[in-house]
Amino acid sequence: MTATVGADPGVVGPYLATVLDDDRWREVDVDLIAAGMSNLTYVVTPGAAGPRTR
Repeated sequence: MTATVGADPGVVGPYLATVLDDDRWREVDVDLIAAGMSNLTYVVTPGAAGPRTR
């Protein structure tokens, strides 16, 4: 078994979908922003559903 380092999309996506009451967030892409100093900072975008429209 491989351990996930950082934000796991399989956990983050369902959590956001529930909290935001929006299934477009169920599958997400999580990208680390490498310039953070002491904190891990991520960009989280909807995956297969595409970007959210305003």
